[in-house]
Amino acid sequence: MTMQQSQAAGARVTSAVDALRRKFIDGLDDRLLQFEAVLADMRQGRDKRQGLREIAALCHKIAGIAPSFGFERIGQQARQIEMAIDRHVATMAPDLLLGKVVPVLETFLDRLEALIDVD
Repeated sequence: MTMQQSQAAGARVTSAVDALRRKFIDGLDDRLLQFEAVLADMRQGRDKRQGLREIAALCHKIAGIAPSFGFERIGQQARQIEMAIDRHVATMAPDLLLGKVVPVLETFLDRLEALIDVD
């Protein structure tokens, strides 16, 4: 492969990664709505333990993909929320766990919103 071919291939990869990064950011609106819907359902009396599991699942997805696009801190925060829920959801009273998770989750969601606003 010539230097020119190598540079062209590198540019295509960079372009593809940039497109995927954009898609990730564009999808954050929907993810935020999902988080908000679960929180609203729990406030309306829905099973809090199940809602916490759904929040953990949403965080799991973000934790897995965010670092791939340069959002390591977001991935770390999502993983921390996911792990905290997974560790305690079966043993801690749901209201107590929710009280501990919600402030951290709200900060995390604010960070996601800021990411949308910047890009």
